[in-house]
Amino acid sequence: MTDHSTTPDNIQAAVDSDRAGHIETHGVDYIPHGERHGKPRELFSLWATPSVSSYLAIISGAVLVTSFGLSIWQAVAVTVIGGLFSFATGIVAVTGPRSGTPSQVVMRAMYGVRGNRVAIAINGWFVSVCYLAIGWSAASLVGFALAERMGMAASVPVKIVVILVIAGLTILLAVYGQATIATLYGPLSIALAVVFLSVGAFVFAGADYS
Repeated sequence: MTDHSTTPDNIQAAVDSDRAGHIETHGVDYIPHGERHGKPRELFSLWATPSVSSYLAIISGAVLVTSFGLSIWQAVAVTVIGGLFSFATGIVAVTGPRSGTPSQVVMRAMYGVRGNRVAIAINGWFVSVCYLAIGWSAASLVGFALAERMGMAASVPVKIVVILVIAGLTILLAVYGQATIATLYGPLSIALAVVFLSVGAFVFAGADYS
């Protein structure tokens, strides 16, 4: 039998997909050792960019005070303590580099194939509804506001276009995969950090600390 994963065409496709601007060919399949070349410093921009570009972080922080009734310092304490739990994610993520596959596949060893389907269904719901949908909604609201600032009424057609642009760019970036994301996220993390700090300074300047 022929090992199709090692044919010249497949090897060339894997090499091409590992460069920015090329469509990603890997999914949940096994990543050979020769193609694992990521460095820890690359993870900084990969995690920093979504964090500083998420308007949801500002909204979530405000909700702690406006809806839950916490003081500003209690809200800061809750945010810091909650962030510390991210270390647990790092510990679990060790299985990825060790096995060469995503956690969704590795979990089959813990839950079995059928049990893993239940875990993925629950996790997928949280990712799709609690992360992507809310994130897209927040980004769309910002897009509507920007459209109005540019003199366009936030009519239904304008809203549809804004939503489609945001969704399309998100999906397009995913199609071009890890190499493209790693290349773009370096400068994006710096630019968006400046924007985020500017917005933060504006919010803090106008906040009522009493």
